[in-house]
Amino acid sequence: MGNALAAAIIYGLDMVIIAIMSVGSCYKAYQALMLIAVLQTASSAMPELFGERYYTYLLIYIPMLIPVYLTYKRSKFSRSELGITIKGIHYYLPLGLVAGAMLGGIEYLILPPAIYLPYLTDVIPKLVLLVSLLVGFVEEFIFRSMLQTALEEQLGITKGLFIAGLLFGLTYSGYGMVEEIIFGLFAGLVLGILFQKTRSLPLIALAHGAANITLLIVIPALLRYLHL
Repeated sequence: MGNALAAAIIYGLDMVIIAIMSVGSCYKAYQALMLIAVLQTASSAMPELFGERYYTYLLIYIPMLIPVYLTYKRSKFSRSELGITIKGIHYYLPLGLVAGAMLGGIEYLILPPAIYLPYLTDVIPKLVLLVSLLVGFVEEFIFRSMLQTALEEQLGITKGLFIAGLLFGLTYSGYGMVEEIIFGLFAGLVLGILFQKTRSLPLIALAHGAANITLLIVIPALLRYLHL
């Protein structure tokens, strides 16, 4: 609801609660839940730099590579279970990019123009491209490789997919729009199904990045070119 301080406090409490609950537990989903809490705390507490949110994303997601790496090293899942492989990606890549572009197009219809129009400058599109791929990798490792895999093992394929998608959708609450949360749930389910079928983190990360690039660069640039 626009109260960043309250959000940061709540997410900070989430980290403490998850840490306490994880003591002595063999439930693997706690690792992913902790990563979500860390990511959301940083996202809600980090101020905007230079008036551009995407510069701020660099200060959020580059440091997130450290806990992501440490979680990967301490994870009891195999590389194949986490989808850390490029095997067969050339077969699925067109499908992933098309799915990502479609998700970006849907989100374009939901979000107000003020969110994506500022990125049409000579410099910002390069930054958006970098950040979109970085965000895609970090978030897909957390929600698909770690969380969905752990939930599927604990609760089954269907429940694991839905709960991971629901939590992914709730992270879209920062926009303050119910429609965006619903879209986040839908996107989480689409990406989750792709991950189930391919077990490829690189593919899902690229699909996620393609969605952001379509939303922030491709569609606005195309419409501006067509003078629409």
